[in-house]
Amino acid sequence: MFTRVDKSTLRFTEVYEEYYPVVFGAAYARTLDADEAHDICQEVFTRYYEKSAEVITPRTWLMGTLRLVVMEHFRMRQRTAGGMDEMVEDATESRRISFRDTRMLLEEAIEKIDCLGDGKDRTLFDLIAINNYTYKEAGIHLGMRERQARYRYGLVVSRLIRFLEERGIKDLEELL
Repeated sequence: MFTRVDKSTLRFTEVYEEYYPVVFGAAYARTLDADEAHDICQEVFTRYYEKSAEVITPRTWLMGTLRLVVMEHFRMRQRTAGGMDEMVEDATESRRISFRDTRMLLEEAIEKIDCLGDGKDRTLFDLIAINNYTYKEAGIHLGMRERQARYRYGLVVSRLIRFLEERGIKDLEELL
């Protein structure tokens, strides 16, 4: 008997097959443990499956969610471990420094690009890129329609990418 596969499941499968190696590689680079990297990937793709209908650019969404899940993973590991040995502390500190440097560069970029002058675009960027709001949720929060939120976010991201490219960063993943 044949079962019917809906479009969202098919799209999820395509995205999973295309981006799992990228997400796994980035997770492994941060954890240096294959089992932890697989667990993190499972969480990232579970979240993607739940929001896939709202995601426009899967790679960007996946990498942003990966960063969030990795931070959650290290927080949880630190809580459950109680005291961490020196090697884990050093690795965690280097990740924190790297994340802080990335964050500072993004903050500088956001400060300098002219489209964030009214503050609404900056809040929109923070809600969507950092807090994983959907366009609809962010739009409701800011008093705009989903379509307006999507458009304004696209403008912010394109200007942000242009700013970073001028500084030699060709791919946002280089920052992660």
